[in-house]
Amino acid sequence: MEEADLLLVLGTSLTVWPVAGLVPRALARGIPVVIANRDPTPYDGGAAVLLRGDLVETARELGEALGVKVHA
Repeated sequence: MEEADLLLVLGTSLTVWPVAGLVPRALARGIPVVIANRDPTPYDGGAAVLLRGDLVETARELGEALGVKVHA
């Protein structure tokens, strides 16, 4: 986290620790957070980008946008 430029969170409710603690740590350091999840999470309000929908489709679209082929 100390050297991260971005935190990408995929397919988690962000209610189980220790993973849930990553978002507030990133936000406290000013690191942008992207959350991609089917359902709302407790940290949606802090996300720089919030993506809703099927995770497989979201991952494909994100991969394509980044120029990476996603096999799912």
